[in-house]
Amino acid sequence: MTVDPSRLTPQVPVAGGGPWLRERLFQPVDTASLAAFRVMFGVLLTVKATRALVTGRIVAELHPDAWHLPYPGFDAVTPLPLAGMVGVHLALAGLGLAIALGVATRPALVLWGVGAAWLLLLDQSWYLNHQVLVVLLCGVMAVCPCDRVARLGGRFRRPVPHRAPAWSLWLLRLVVVGVYVHAGLAKLNPDWLHAQPLLSWLESRRGLGALGPVLAWDPTAWAMSYGGLVLDLVVGPALLWPRTRRGAMLLLAAFHGANLLLFDIGIFPFLMVAVNLVFLPPDWPRRWLGPAAPSPPPPPVSPRRQLAVLVGGAVALVVHAVVPLRHLAYPGRPSWTEEGHRFAWHMMLRAKQGPLSFRVVDLATGTVDRVGAEALLSPLQVRSLVGRPDGIWLVARELRRRAEAGGRAVAVYVDHPVSLNGRPAAPLIDPRVDLSRQPRHVWTHAPWILPLPDGPAATGADPSVAEVGDR
Repeated sequence: MTVDPSRLTPQVPVAGGGPWLRERLFQPVDTASLAAFRVMFGVLLTVKATRALVTGRIVAELHPDAWHLPYPGFDAVTPLPLAGMVGVHLALAGLGLAIALGVATRPALVLWGVGAAWLLLLDQSWYLNHQVLVVLLCGVMAVCPCDRVARLGGRFRRPVPHRAPAWSLWLLRLVVVGVYVHAGLAKLNPDWLHAQPLLSWLESRRGLGALGPVLAWDPTAWAMSYGGLVLDLVVGPALLWPRTRRGAMLLLAAFHGANLLLFDIGIFPFLMVAVNLVFLPPDWPRRWLGPAAPSPPPPPVSPRRQLAVLVGGAVALVVHAVVPLRHLAYPGRPSWTEEGHRFAWHMMLRAKQGPLSFRVVDLATGTVDRVGAEALLSPLQVRSLVGRPDGIWLVARELRRRAEAGGRAVAVYVDHPVSLNGRPAAPLIDPRVDLSRQPRHVWTHAPWILPLPDGPAATGADPSVAEVGDR
């Protein structure tokens, strides 16, 4: 009986010794699984950039002549001319291919992450949870040695070790587990426990052939709500435990497949299925592709560098764990106030609808002009503005700025009754407040956001509620 030496993990002493955890994190492991995810990740990034070009979204939304909804502190982040925006997406598509092929992998990952973050900051209406996840994964992969296997032209380069310290694999795994856990914790709210907004969303899928009536059946929404809650809360630990790993991966494949069928959420289902493969044994691709060619052993890691890696990884994971909980510092529900809702993995938790209009009052004459949000914004921006107080504040401020540029002193009031998850509509913003003269509240609660009236979410299906996504 012979043993393939490429499948053995050498018991190399860890430089400087140290406790069990340190030795475990710096023990060399095969990087084949990291490389397999890198290839799939790069392909998905190319698809994402290409899709934005093919669908014409850049022309419709991200051009310098349009007015945008910046994030606090990023007012200076503005789009390039149209040709520049097309060039950025072509460059991102090329960088995605470079990542997949293993060409200048780490610089390509850094550039993709920077480009994706820049696009995200251009306009609040472009926010997607999976866009944040892409930026996060680019950063994690850029510090991981994911470029040691499956490199284009690797046979003609100087040989590099196929193995690397195990911390690189565990950092990626724990980031993914954190996303699932926070998504589950966010579902522990009264609306989700009353099967909203899935009752409304699935009712709107009644026309999907033979499957439509099953989806529109109320018990389906209840089962999916509680099934999704339990899955998000337990699947992270289940992926980490070898005995439950394969079952968890099968459940996740079915879960993300259902999301792909029912909702338009871009590359997110494919991305989550792909990244789950890093929970398998590090050498799993070699069981399909054959043993690795001989490679030099990985160099020992000095104690000082070990400490730097441990501190940096711990800080990153603490931030990853704490930032999504910042909504606890604000009063009210984040699904209503939107304070702490973004960058927190609050996925598909609310459906909002309601008319939005602005009363622009001339302070000299008392005349009132009613202005709709569509006067400034694109259809996508208008849809994304419903129920979002910070974006509405930006529009009020811009209306006042434009009036003052024309020599008029005005006050701007907002009329915005909102229905959250099927509830009766209630005003979100105090209609008596001149919103254009209110300060922007970033770290504190905005007092002009009215509280959500008492009462549970609707328990019946409302097919008119159609806002679906992972925003």
